[in-house]
Amino acid sequence: MRRYDYDMKKTYRYIVMLIAVFLLFLCGVFLFLYRMEIKKYQWVQLQRENLEYIFDDSAPCRLLKLSDAEELYQEVYETAYDFDGDKIAEPVQIIFERQPEQKLVTITAEGIEPVQVVLDCPDGYQMSCVITGIDGKTGQQLGIVESVFSPEEGKGYLNCHLFSFKDNSFVKSADYTYSGVIGGPGHMVEGCVENSMPENAYVYDVQTSQNEYIYERSVILADMKDVGLRLPYETMGKFQVRYKRNVTGLFYVIVY
Repeated sequence: MRRYDYDMKKTYRYIVMLIAVFLLFLCGVFLFLYRMEIKKYQWVQLQRENLEYIFDDSAPCRLLKLSDAEELYQEVYETAYDFDGDKIAEPVQIIFERQPEQKLVTITAEGIEPVQVVLDCPDGYQMSCVITGIDGKTGQQLGIVESVFSPEEGKGYLNCHLFSFKDNSFVKSADYTYSGVIGGPGHMVEGCVENSMPENAYVYDVQTSQNEYIYERSVILADMKDVGLRLPYETMGKFQVRYKRNVTGLFYVIVY
């Protein structure tokens, strides 16, 4: 009888231990998922707060969950901006479309040839697409900035498309992709810079072309700052693009 009681107590202890381990496992999974949601929320909130002051009430803005992202391609977004400098804002239409091999955004201003850009929206990533009018030193410009972020990895990258307004049409003046991870004071450990403009095309990775990477990264940061788009020094954590007062928000969408 005592042997039986001892075996039963031992079995109960094993069961209790298994239940405790299982509960700890569930707690770990819950905490992991909670942290992922918090990261998503923080990134979205910071993106929104950083954009608020450059968007007035006439600018359409969308905040979409990943599961609802298809809604983006079902509407035409309308706003206005004075691209030709005549002090009268022209109607502007923004249309997102999904094609078999790619996703596109088309910006059409009244009387101006439309601008079309291929969007970089990897499945499972958070992203924001910000479309702005820019009152630059050299005239009116159109800016399209894509921020692509992976909350699991805690890092992302930027695509910056810039168009100058010349002779009643938009002419592409910059097309950059930029990422960067800083490991210590002034030391880049990871990242890539790419210029897709045909007359000065390049792709540099910090680990294989450090000198060229550092130089071209500095050029990109300076050029974008001049037009009112302040790119972050690194695309880790909750990286944000900052916008100066000469930038006017036309439309933004955040997909998370």
